[in-house]
Amino acid sequence: MLRALVEAHRGVIDADSRRIAEYGLGHSEFDCLVTLGVHGPLKMGELAGRSLLTKSRTTQVVKQLRERGFVVRARSCDCEREVIAELTESGTELFRSVYPTHVEWLAALFEGRLEETQQEELIRLLRLLSD
Repeated sequence: MLRALVEAHRGVIDADSRRIAEYGLGHSEFDCLVTLGVHGPLKMGELAGRSLLTKSRTTQVVKQLRERGFVVRARSCDCEREVIAELTESGTELFRSVYPTHVEWLAALFEGRLEETQQEELIRLLRLLSD
């Protein structure tokens, strides 16, 4: 069972990573970009919690995205120790251009392999394993 789970994970992640590379992004960069695009400006800790990254990896990825002009970082008005990450105009444009396409691509990837009821059951079973 573990082997099948790992092989399925590898297959999906490999296909997903190839698709994300077409956007000129790495997997972690895409994760942060999408999280900020969906949720808006976030404290760095919140960004890490809502994405699939650790806090230290989130810091590295936000730095990379900032260097590429997609993200800005600013001190929080509420607490000087907190840093807020937010998409720039070019980051928002990138998000708006790639996110809908990527969601459609993912839907097609799974719909081509699993019926809707099977997808729902798989989600339920995977959540049992992650609890």
